[in-house]
Amino acid sequence: MKQLFKDNKAFIIPYISVLLIVSAVLLYFDKAEIHIFINSFHNNFFDIFFKYWTYLGDGIFSAVFVVLLLFISYRKALISAVSLILTGLVIQILKHYVYFGNYRPVMYFKTEYEGNYKLHLIEGTEPANFFSFPSGHTAAAFVIFFLSAIFVKNRYLKFIFFISAFLVGYSRVYLSWHFVGDTVAGSLTGFIIVLITVSFISKNIKSDSSLLKK
Repeated sequence: MKQLFKDNKAFIIPYISVLLIVSAVLLYFDKAEIHIFINSFHNNFFDIFFKYWTYLGDGIFSAVFVVLLLFISYRKALISAVSLILTGLVIQILKHYVYFGNYRPVMYFKTEYEGNYKLHLIEGTEPANFFSFPSGHTAAAFVIFFLSAIFVKNRYLKFIFFISAFLVGYSRVYLSWHFVGDTVAGSLTGFIIVLITVSFISKNIKSDSSLLKK
């Protein structure tokens, strides 16, 4: 585990830094205040950019990621598949059985917010109303991009992968599918499950054969 942290400082240090800062903000400000602040900063470029970038955390992209890894390494594909499946299970249990009463931003601002703020929404990305906590897209994105960082050696790529995962989380707030706290919990879920899965499978499976290397 120590070596894993050492080899991936370019991803982990920025993530932990942002996690601590955002957690402090969440402790100090109300989630509606934070959401309004973020929602008020928008333009046409980011409307389009985040509308499509957010798909990097969906199920189709996750499946494509695992399939592509089969051509590189069965072990890496297995680590990715197990991490994504476990993350999905944990997220769905939390959403539907633990925090099932959590409204997403649109419903929250309609029913519980004591004010008159109108959310900026983007056509074609109309948010759902329920099961807000935690963010499944953010969790999947952190699994995919943290694993990508682990699988490469270049520290600049590792940092780019962190930025990519962060932007998926931000897109979920920008599009008003989630509050910031939802994305923090999602990212942490994916991050922790990757650490556990990589440590366990790497310790027990050493073979690095693939569809291209037999």
